[in-house]
Amino acid sequence: MWQSTICRQLLAAKELIKVIGKHRLLIPVLPAPTDIKACVRFLMDINRCGFVERNSQQIGLFANRVNVRTNYFKVLLAFLNQVNLPLVGYLRDTQNYVRACSADLSLFDLPQRPVNHDLPQWQSILEWLESSEVEDLFKEEIAQIIKV
Repeated sequence: MWQSTICRQLLAAKELIKVIGKHRLLIPVLPAPTDIKACVRFLMDINRCGFVERNSQQIGLFANRVNVRTNYFKVLLAFLNQVNLPLVGYLRDTQNYVRACSADLSLFDLPQRPVNHDLPQWQSILEWLESSEVEDLFKEEIAQIIKV
């Protein structure tokens, strides 16, 4: 069982570490310069508190709202590959999340046909959240995307 907690950006790293405890931390990163910089600052903050050193097995990253055909997706991947944390998946930029939210539903509650491309992208993320082994479950798929 896992729980999603959305934290405001200004939540101090020490406060967040208290909230997380021994649970996994899944960090979304958007393919935008400001978001990558914010991710760097956040990772530096939790590293300064010693959380990364003690819990690196419990921290995962995922690329959020990406279009794999853009150059900035490649920039984001280059950044994520430099960070010594597992890249556990990516979610494409789609209006299906907006539609689900406006109907007070999750993506998994929407009719199957409109979300056929989106649901499989959650597989590696959910596997990472539920697994006892921590590994970069997504590395092979990323390699295929980069080759295209």
